[in-house]
This record gives sequence, C-alpha cells and structure tokens, in this order.
Amino acid sequence: MRSLSSRRVSLLFRCLGSLVTLPIIAILAGCGSSSAPPPLTISLIAVTPANPSLAAGATQQLKATGTYNNGTTADISSQVSWSSSNTGVATVSASGMLSAVAAGSSTITASMNGVNGTTSLTVTAPGSGKTLSSIAITPANATFVVGGTQQFTATGSYSDGSTADLTATATWSVTNTGVATITAAGLATGVSAGTASVSAVAQGVTGTASFTVAPSASPTLVSIAVTPAAPSITVGATQQFTATGTYSDNSTANISSTVTWSVTTPSVASISNTGLATGVAAGSTPVKATLSGITGSTTLTVTAATKTITSIAVTPADASIATTKTQQYTATATYSDKSTADITSTATWSSSNTAVATIAANGLATGVAAGSTTISAKQSNITGSTSLTVTTTVAGSVNVTTWHFDNNRSGLNPSETSLTPTNVTASTFGKLFSYQVDGYVYAQPLIVTNLTIGGAKHNVLFVATENDSVYAFDADTYGTGAPLWKVSLLQTGESPLTGAAIKPVLGVTSTPVIDTATNTLYVVSTQKPATAAASYRLSALDLTTGAQKLGGPVTVEASVPGTGAGSVGGVMTLTTSCVQRAALLEANNTIYIGFGSCHTGWLLAYDATTLTQVGVFNSSPNISGEGTYGGAGGVWMGGGGPVADSAGNVYIVTGNGPWNGNDAMADSIIKFNAKLGVLDYFTPDSYAYENCADADLASGGLMMIPGTTELLGGGKIGKLFLVNSANMGKESTGDTGATQAIWFDATTPYSASCTDASGTHTTQINPFEIFGTAAYFNGAAYIGDTPTGASAPAGVRQFTYNGTLTAGSISAPAFQQNTRGITPFISANGTNNGILWMIDQGQPIQNTGGNTPTAAVLRAYDPAHFPTELYNSSTNAADAAGYAIKFSSPVVANGKVYIGTGHDLNATAPTGEIDVYGLK
Repeated sequence: MRSLSSRRVSLLFRCLGSLVTLPIIAILAGCGSSSAPPPLTISLIAVTPANPSLAAGATQQLKATGTYNNGTTADISSQVSWSSSNTGVATVSASGMLSAVAAGSSTITASMNGVNGTTSLTVTAPGSGKTLSSIAITPANATFVVGGTQQFTATGSYSDGSTADLTATATWSVTNTGVATITAAGLATGVSAGTASVSAVAQGVTGTASFTVAPSASPTLVSIAVTPAAPSITVGATQQFTATGTYSDNSTANISSTVTWSVTTPSVASISNTGLATGVAAGSTPVKATLSGITGSTTLTVTAATKTITSIAVTPADASIATTKTQQYTATATYSDKSTADITSTATWSSSNTAVATIAANGLATGVAAGSTTISAKQSNITGSTSLTVTTTVAGSVNVTTWHFDNNRSGLNPSETSLTPTNVTASTFGKLFSYQVDGYVYAQPLIVTNLTIGGAKHNVLFVATENDSVYAFDADTYGTGAPLWKVSLLQTGESPLTGAAIKPVLGVTSTPVIDTATNTLYVVSTQKPATAAASYRLSALDLTTGAQKLGGPVTVEASVPGTGAGSVGGVMTLTTSCVQRAALLEANNTIYIGFGSCHTGWLLAYDATTLTQVGVFNSSPNISGEGTYGGAGGVWMGGGGPVADSAGNVYIVTGNGPWNGNDAMADSIIKFNAKLGVLDYFTPDSYAYENCADADLASGGLMMIPGTTELLGGGKIGKLFLVNSANMGKESTGDTGATQAIWFDATTPYSASCTDASGTHTTQINPFEIFGTAAYFNGAAYIGDTPTGASAPAGVRQFTYNGTLTAGSISAPAFQQNTRGITPFISANGTNNGILWMIDQGQPIQNTGGNTPTAAVLRAYDPAHFPTELYNSSTNAADAAGYAIKFSSPVVANGKVYIGTGHDLNATAPTGEIDVYGLK
C-alpha cells in the first residue's frame, strides 16, 4: 500500500514541477491515468503470536498481518480494530497491546473492512505455576547480507529453571527496518548494510540481540507478482500473464520469459512457457510463476463459451456439371472454438441464378441450362459460397480423373447412361478395339471428356506405362491407333528400373491423377541414369500437349531421423528399393504419394501448384520388421490409393511391420491432416501375427462408404474392418475400437501361429486373402478375395450395409489361386441400371506360382440380382483381352469399359495394351 501511494505522490510532484503555471484542477486532471490498476483489498488477516498464554497482570504485543488480493502482505496492526471477547480476562489496546486481567480465556480479534483474524488467549492466576524470567535470542551478533535471511530463535527461561522455545509465540521486532525486516516467525531479511538489534517479547519479558547486515554482491529475487490479478476468460480464449520480480535491493523487473509457468488444474486451462494461458473447460485454477525457488500466483477463472459460427465452407469448390445432372454439396461450419460440423441438412441453400441451376434444401444442385451460378449455404447470418458451372449435355460427359473414380475410392460411376443390364450381353456387347503401348499397364486408365487437342474436341483416354511413357488416345474411336500425343518421362541417358519388384522394367506403376481445373496430369515415374543412382520424379503434364508444366518435373526425395533397417548415420532415406504402387491422390491442392515394398513405408505430400514438398510421414523410422520380408509398414494398398474425406483429412492403410502406436505404425488404418500430421488410427489386435507372418493389412485398399464416415478395408488374414473415421478406435483387444470386424465368411476361420524374435503369435485367419478395394452401390459393398488353397471359393461378395455389414451372395465360378487384386467397379444411372464389372485375372503376369500367364477375363454382374452374370469376355474369341496384370481394375465411362493389360510376354521389352469394350 505504501509503495503504491509513493508512486502516485511522485507522479503528482513531477506533474506539478512541470506545470506550475497551470490551474491546479488542470494539473491534477493531466496527471490522471487512462487505466488505473484494480484496487487492493484485504482477503486474510493473521494474528500472532498464535494462542499465547499469560499470567494475570502480564502484557503481550500482538501483530496483525494482512494478505491482499494480489498475494502481497503487510503489517496492519495499527490499522485494524482490536477487541477481546472477555474483557474480564484480558483487554487489548488500539495498537494491539494485550493486558492479562484475570485467569480465564478470551478470543482476541483484529478486524478490517469486514475481514477478521483471531487468536485464543489463556490467562493464568498470578503466581500459579512457573513464570517467564528471561528470553535469550540466538544467534547473537549474527551477520547476513542484503537480500539474505537469518532465522532467529527465542528461548525462554522460567522460574522453575526450565526453558522453552518461544520463537513461534514471541513478538519480534527490529530497531531499524531500514537495515532489516523480521517476520512473526523470527526470520530476518537484510534490506541495506548496517547494524541493528532484534527483540522478542513474550509475557512482558524482552530479549534482544545485535546483528549486522553486510552489502550483497548482487540483488536476489524476493517475490514474484503475477498480473493481471484474478482474470476471467471463456473456453478457447487466451490470457497473457506477466511475472514481475522484486529483488533484495527493491528493484523490479519483468521476468515473464525466464520463470517457469504452470497451472494447478490443466483440465481447466493450459499455459505456454511464455505465460499465455488458454481456457480448456469451465472452472478455476491457480496460475503460478516460479523462479529460483520463489513462486507468485493468481487465480484464473474459465467460463463456458457459447460457440458461434465464424465461417461456412461449401464443397466441392467450383464444380461443373452438365444440364439435367446433379451435384451434391456439403456445408461445413467452423465455430468460434475452432470446431467444425456438417450443417448440410440445416443450412439454407440458394442459387444466385435458378435459370442455370436449382438447389434443394439438402444441398443437391441440378443443372438447368448452360451458364454459371453461385451456390450459397447460410446459417446464423453466416454465408459460404462457391461457383457452379453448367455445361450443355453432350455424349461422353463423365470424367474419370482418379483411381476408383473419386477420392472416397467408391468405385462407382453413377452417371452411366448407355450401358444397362439389358444391353450388356455376349451378342450386343464386346471388345471394340485395343490400343498398343510400349510397356505393361499397371496404372488404371483415366478419362477426360470434351478436351480440345490439335484443334478438335475429343473424349481423351490417358495411359501410363512401366516404360515411363504417358499416352493420350481418343477414348471413343480407334482411327489409326496413333495417340493424340505421347511423351516419355525419361531424360537423356535414362531407362526404366530393371531388376526391381516389377519385371522386366519398372517405370510408372501407380495410377496418376488429373486436375481438370488446371488441365494438369500428375504422374510419378521411376528411372535410372546410366551412371547415377535411380530416382523418382513427379511430373505435371499439360492435358492437351503432354508438355511439362509448373516447373516440373521435380525429384521426389525424403528423409527422416531414424535407426531402423536401411538407415545410414541415424537417417532413414527414401530409396528406389521401394515401389510407388499406391495410386496418387489430389486433395487440399496437394498431391499425396505412397511408397512400400521396402524397409519402411512412406507417404509424401507435394503442393499441386508449386510441386514443393509440404509433408512427410514415415511409418517406422526406428524399428525394423520381422519375418521373411522384414518390411515396416509399406503404403501400397493393393494398388489402391489414399482416401480423402470432405474435410480434407487423408487416410491410408499400412503393411506388415512393427507397431507401438507411436513411431511404429504398421498394419494400421491412419488418419492425417493435410500436412500429414497423424490425427487418429485403427490397429487390429492381430498386428503382431501380421508382422511376423507377412500378413499385412495393406494388401487391400480403403474405401469410405459414400455419405458416411465409415472406412472399409481388409488384408491377408481375410477379415474386414469397418472403422468410423470420426473415432477410429486405435488398438484394442478383440478389435472393439472398430465399428465392425467381420470375416469374408467364405469358409470357417482357423487358428494360425507365427514365431519371431518377440515370441509366438496366434490369431484366427481364413484360407484366402484380400488384395483389392471394395466398390459401393445402392446400400451394398462388393469385395473380392484371393484363395490360398484349392478348396477355398473366391470371387466377389456382396455385403449389405445398414450401419454395419451383413454378408450376402458370392459370385461364381470360383477363381483360380494366385490371382491378385480383385477390385470391382460399378456403373449405374443414378440408382438404376447398376452393373458390377471386374477383371478375373486367372494367372496374371508375374504370378506367385510361376505359372504361364493367361488372358484377363472381363466379367459383368447384375447387382440387383447378384450374382447373376451378364457378360464375360471369354465367351467370344474376338473379345479376348491381353494378359492379366495383378491389382488391376476396370474403369467405365460414357458407354465404354477400359482395362489395362499386357500385349506380349517379351522378356526384356514387353508391350502393353488398353482393351476397350462397348456396345457393338
């Protein structure tokens, strides 16, 4: 209180000294402050000594110490009102001097501003028992430094020769508080150099001792004040605290950056190392700043915040549809507490030009006429918008720009108007032509319609080969068989990789991705210079010419700290011992690239505009895999691709390897943010067996069931997992974290064991494996399997979905062993005329049994009467396809079916082909 008054007086006199010619009213007004500190109030009064005992006629000086709302204390003995509850036993003066009157007890009270402090007094009869004769203070003639402390002890000697420690009950004082101060407990603190005396008084007896305070070499921290005092914030809001240190030489300093900040209740608030607190939940918590054993504190109150919508995102952005076609929009609200929610069903939807497109209350837009309009979603006076372009309906209006049709990997083209279960028969449907290309085609073909190349419009078929070439063909008409354009991704002196996992050469293995908004095709190639190490490159090609753009190509490289197998000098580096098999994903204006089949799995992210790397994930940088192959969480997904949801979250499934839920994430379904920060995951409880037995979960791909948050995938043990992307469940006994764990259920599961360095691991498996990705249509998922024994049936099974999966019919006939990657594709016109397409690989190129490869067989089924077969290409010799390729999937658009195959079995330079089927 005194220091506060001194500052105000000093400020007043400075103002008076400079403004002596002004009227006193103006001077005082000019000395005001725009923001006065909060007033100090008494929160606690302590009366010492505690519970004294006096003989009648004796006196005792009492002391009242006040504690203020900012945590500071002061001697307020002369400011309080003193009273005795029994003046017949004792009286107390205005200064706190206690006088014992007669034997008995009394409560002595010190009061100020409604706050009371008390102590209990016992008075004994004169001459009854022993009396205090003297008090000795030790140490005598003590010396301590400025800012230092000295504990004094008061020892009383009584009339019966006994002694007692009176330190806690005596009243302490010093003769010169400019030299030192002393607490009620006898602890003296040096203020300035000099000599003074200390006194202890009890029962009217006084003891004294001299002491010396020596100069201090440097000031020491005495106290810390935390400001602002007792603030209040809402959940999600922040409060910056300041720590001010007071030193032994009475100087002060801002020590906010050097103290250690903490909160007592982290469930209420968190605090950074700079003193920035963030409200977590309603409640209160002390906030502390500690340095050199000194702590200052205040109390932070957090109140519940009423979250409000701050923005609305309408997706997809800048969509384009044809007249009479529809586009489902999603409205996602972002709230003041940073949370998000799907408000599609509650927002108010509107189209700025209903002559171009209308939109329903559920966000479904319908094209009316060619033109542009703005689609808006509004709620709580907040509006989000995007543009919609409507084009004239023409034949061939469906684009297939990514693997398995969309980023959900649904495998469903819902806009097929030509092909129906009625006209897809052996007599009316068949192979129209085949394009020959310079290498095997492992990548799924892609299609863009109404693209102008060479001055003419075409529906264009894009094909990438293992010889590192990319082709653009007319998707509808064979003509001379020549491409519209062809580019090689190889540079001078380079060739595709030889002796790798894919024989005889490895170039482009994954499915590229196309951005129609920028007319760009993104593709990853593998190549080997004559005298240098092999590498990966990301190219961005112009759809109309095949020319490189956006400054491409760029070399794809990655490294992370790690000590696992393949690391060098504590660094794990991506090498071309991996295979870039997983299809590319474009989401968040980012290209995502997965790698597997090596010591450890990788997922990389590259900016789609600048081709710069913006994210790196390594599945197990420090722990190596077990078993025959010793992999560690490869990202290959049976040729499938990463999934993206409407919020931009990215999902992958990893292969066999170590798992610990931290830096080893094999055999898991993992959720990432746009920059590849891990958000959540699911790991089956059989992960140890899968690591040991090369039974990876990533032999199959992922699909997000359209319109839900459920992910569906399965691997080599034959079990399917339905996992809620909003809460993925992590690892749990019995896989209880999954929405559902269900067997493919073609045969009865049996127990299997595997032993590695960590022990023997046992789990249930099935005699078949899942090497593909599901497709979804009209409330059912369709999933293929691969038999591991001659007695195991194999094919595509229908699972109806109603929150969980129920196994239904399975296709016939049984497929052969050694097939890999049965991934169906479905074409439909809305919810009608569905056709399930799949490739029966028979014995594919480079099959696991080493058998002579056989032709791929294109099969079609009626989902409405599954497993009724509509067509297979082996019926008519003219419909025969090329040699089957593992993990391949058909793609259907605009009345045509396209499959990538091998044209021949040349041992060094084989060629591939694209077989095109349609109505005859």
